[in-house]
Amino acid sequence: MRKLNLLFLILFLFSGCSSPTFQKEITKSFNDENKAIKYGLNLEGLKEQDIIENIQLEKGEKIVLYKFRRAEGIAVGIGTIIQKNTTYTWKNKLPKVIIKQKKYNISANTTIKSHSNKSYELYLGVTNKENFTLKMPNGNTVTPNIDPATDIYYYLYLVE
Repeated sequence: MRKLNLLFLILFLFSGCSSPTFQKEITKSFNDENKAIKYGLNLEGLKEQDIIENIQLEKGEKIVLYKFRRAEGIAVGIGTIIQKNTTYTWKNKLPKVIIKQKKYNISANTTIKSHSNKSYELYLGVTNKENFTLKMPNGNTVTPNIDPATDIYYYLYLVE
């Protein structure tokens, strides 16, 4: 029953975050990557300290993994910086998900398609273990990055 409730909660969160209000794409290009990141964070009502990590996917594309607080807990969002020639543009990549909640935490994974159509797999969750490892579907064990302020872990790899 708990798993069913968690499934409904996740579906509710994703459907709420993908409503037409949130899907409205506002794009603006900048001649500086940092200005594009600041613009995107400002759209989300965030500051630079809310960035968990800037991760280079490939040449001309970087994802910005960020955290923010909601009444329900701490959520994670993903923005993308696309470089085209000398301009940088912020785009929202995926719906946001509340990952660290008051009563329990969730783990999630999703596939991210890059601008050049490569697939990356992103794993997210919460841990309070120092030497936390993550078992991958292929049986390998990996050590994800952990945000020390929130204990949110993340692991991103290129799907071959």
